[in-house]
Amino acid sequence: EISEEEIPPSKPRVPSILRPFYVLTRMVGIPNPRELNPTVLFTAIWIVMFGFMFPDIGQGILIAALGFLFAYVIKRRLMGLNFVKVGKLWIGLGISSAFFGALFGEFFLLEVHPILFKPLWNIWTMIKIALFVGMFEIAFALILGAVNRFRMGDKIGALMGERGLGGLLLYAGIVWMIFTFWSIRGLKAFTSPAMGVTLAGIAVIFVEPFVHAKLHHGGEGGLDLLFQGFGAAFDSVISLLSNTVSFARLAGFALAHVALAEVVHALSEISVGLGIFGLVFMNFLAMSIEFMVVIIQSLRLLYYEFSTKFYFGDGTPFKPFRVPTVRVK
Repeated sequence: EISEEEIPPSKPRVPSILRPFYVLTRMVGIPNPRELNPTVLFTAIWIVMFGFMFPDIGQGILIAALGFLFAYVIKRRLMGLNFVKVGKLWIGLGISSAFFGALFGEFFLLEVHPILFKPLWNIWTMIKIALFVGMFEIAFALILGAVNRFRMGDKIGALMGERGLGGLLLYAGIVWMIFTFWSIRGLKAFTSPAMGVTLAGIAVIFVEPFVHAKLHHGGEGGLDLLFQGFGAAFDSVISLLSNTVSFARLAGFALAHVALAEVVHALSEISVGLGIFGLVFMNFLAMSIEFMVVIIQSLRLLYYEFSTKFYFGDGTPFKPFRVPTVRVK
């Protein structure tokens, strides 16, 4: 395992098109030289999750247009904000929002023909999609956790740890249990092979501190290792379940956005004037409060449910040493 003294400063390489999105990585720490730079992943996942929760063609185009205005017309810092970086972030968010708006049939909260389906008519489908996205992200994050730990020299943690292949084995069992429970619709899931995989994952995570202590500290630790193994296994089960359920908010916010269109439709049936007022007010509400809330919620899913499974972010920024020069006339 590599000690902190052996880790050199970091100077991550980021493609020029993604440099504005590097702020997503810096917010949780600078990647150390031994781990994968997650900027590309953070960018893609954040943009997609935002668009799914804020699906609207018109509002998406407006967000992208405002982003273009900030980045390529204003092009300066105002009120402490770097409008170039903010604008480029908004362009990505707006494109994603417009894309999902086309899939779900929303244009400034007015219904248009959807490419896929109407979310409010397919609530259970939306929830299942959200949970499937969560399952994929968590499993992928655990694989990345194993890769990062292996690159850091922690081979035992990579193979057996709760944020490595041990956690992946446990999560495979949990997901299998969920599908088994849905298909059998009863407690028989707890006597299925899925339960065996789940218990195997718990056992691997529980044993990992003992193996680590045996190889690196001569087996010393005793009762502390027992509590450490039990705590890691228990916390893994609870966190993996809660993190998976947390992704249901993807569907929740998407349905809430589409529900605003239903309010506009209901007001328009009362009177034309009330309908126009409702359309303007609800779009203002969506572009202000809802816009900010969805940004925050998508960042929460990115940072808490996804990045905590693999990202260390403990790097030290590389600052080249410069020798001061003296000009002699």
